[in-house]
Amino acid sequence: MKGKNIIFAVILVTVMSSSLCWGASNKPFAIGGAGSGGGYYILGGAIGNLMTKNGMPSSVQTTGGGRQNAVLVDKGEVDFGFANAIEINEVYSKSKNKNIRAMVTAFPGYHHFLVRADQPMQTVRDIDGKVYGLTSRGSTHDVAGRQIFDVLGIEPKRIVNADRSDSGNMIQDGLIAGYFMSSGYPISSIMELQTNVTLRYLPFNDKDYAAVKSKCPWLSEATIPAGTYKDLKKDLKTFKSWNIMIAKKDIPEDVVYNILKVIFANDKNIQKTYHAAEFSKEAVNGFVVPLHPGAVKFYEEMGVKLSDKVLPPEMKK
Repeated sequence: MKGKNIIFAVILVTVMSSSLCWGASNKPFAIGGAGSGGGYYILGGAIGNLMTKNGMPSSVQTTGGGRQNAVLVDKGEVDFGFANAIEINEVYSKSKNKNIRAMVTAFPGYHHFLVRADQPMQTVRDIDGKVYGLTSRGSTHDVAGRQIFDVLGIEPKRIVNADRSDSGNMIQDGLIAGYFMSSGYPISSIMELQTNVTLRYLPFNDKDYAAVKSKCPWLSEATIPAGTYKDLKKDLKTFKSWNIMIAKKDIPEDVVYNILKVIFANDKNIQKTYHAAEFSKEAVNGFVVPLHPGAVKFYEEMGVKLSDKVLPPEMKK
């Protein structure tokens, strides 16, 4: 009997240890998504399902989007989330908690500045003094667009914040000159808009491109190929910023390590659910917030030479 009791105790301790590893009290890990049907929510669901199947119960929550996800992770109110590098940098730089840790790229967001083709506007600089849309207030598009305007000293006559559908209608009706969006291409709402109105895609002049590049290290050089949209006749030189999966810094190292193993082992299946998903090992050295220790372990095992600037403070002590 004593032997059986010892065996039972060992089993009990093992189960309890496993429970502590994958989430205390069997509470699922909370993943901050965005609105249901959006990219963050779909991708979060795909990764959450894989986590659950691999012993890490998870659930995706609807949220106000990337910036709110970064705030929620920083406050410890969700365990994981998705946000754009621009939003993560903004929240992290102002935070007293410094609780955000990067895990992996999710998908790139390409900067699209567009206008009606009958507008006398040829470059991004020409938005100055015009009525221009940045889609929904507080969205990634709004934050990223205002950031570009600030860097270049562009002052639109008025910035209009409305959802994608309403913004498209206002372009058609001539109420705004155009709008800005940052997402994987082709963007479906732009595809729909161009069936009703001819569009022009605004490039940066060389001076402005260099200024943005030097002042916004979270942005990478990018090109939207000619033909991506009906009215895009030549390659568009622009920027992209990564959307990133983030974690609370106190998530156990082995949990983050195992999530990354699951993601990279199932990347093709995840892309079937969300085609824009892109998990880049090489891009992690460009992150503007530190990696989670579990991510450091994973990428070093994958042979990635990590820059000191992405190592978390807790690993430098």
